[in-house]
Amino acid sequence: MGIELLRRVLALAALALLPACATVPRGEAAVGAETLYVIHRGWHTDVAFAAQDLHGPLAAVAQDLGGAKYLVVGVGDRRYLESRGVGTGLLALWPGQGLMLGTGLSTTPQQAFGADKVAQLRLSPERAQAVAAFVWHSFRPDADGAVRSEAPGPYGGSRFYP
Repeated sequence: MGIELLRRVLALAALALLPACATVPRGEAAVGAETLYVIHRGWHTDVAFAAQDLHGPLAAVAQDLGGAKYLVVGVGDRRYLESRGVGTGLLALWPGQGLMLGTGLSTTPQQAFGADKVAQLRLSPERAQAVAAFVWHSFRPDADGAVRSEAPGPYGGSRFYP
């Protein structure tokens, strides 16, 4: 499971490379393009989607967070995220279970985190759906195919998910 968490963290961080490989080709930007937000959060990189652009399972996560305008998703070590203690922070250096943090925003990501911490990537609808599907596959759904939060997150409007 530790290798899987590392793979997912690296893959999520690699989303920052999307400007080189997955942006909307010139001339298409005005036609149906969607925005993906990549947010620098110190040790973590989160991604955010406009809730109105979400379809499928991630839309249900946004609804679970109170129907916010934006869904921010990040991943981290379960032990660290659940306790935030210095000792568990050191334990996070070793492989362990991951935990998803979903945060619903009523303001833009730039207003919430600062414009200098947010990159906007314009994607075709197909590419945006592919990114959303990738992020969705980082969650662990239950037997019904739904993801149910395990606990409130550290911020208002946030929740932890398996």
